[in-house]
Amino acid sequence: MSNPEPNVYSDLAYESVEPRKKLNWLGITSLGMGLLVGLLELVLIVLAGVRTNAAGGTMSETEAMMIGFGILGGLIMALVGGAVGFGSLFIRGREKISGWIGVTINAVIVLGVLALLVIGLLA
Repeated sequence: MSNPEPNVYSDLAYESVEPRKKLNWLGITSLGMGLLVGLLELVLIVLAGVRTNAAGGTMSETEAMMIGFGILGGLIMALVGGAVGFGSLFIRGREKISGWIGVTINAVIVLGVLALLVIGLLA
């Protein structure tokens, strides 16, 4: 004998569930680069302020060059991180949020360093 009641609930659980998107490793890399470069830039800027204040308002040329090259190196790394994050946005079937956050963080770092360079040139 067959079951007179059809099983109407068997397909409902599978219709509304979308497959989970895979992790986007380029986006995660961009996010990690942004966080590390941002921390590095913050440490270098605080170090420059502390060294200048401790030396009575001036800093030796060697110290200034080393800190400046570190800040410019961080700027280049933020540009690379932004490019990696931007590239991660075009991978199909992967989540996009880490890529967007990485692009945003790296863009803020680039704009902040460029603003510091402009302030330094005008002073």
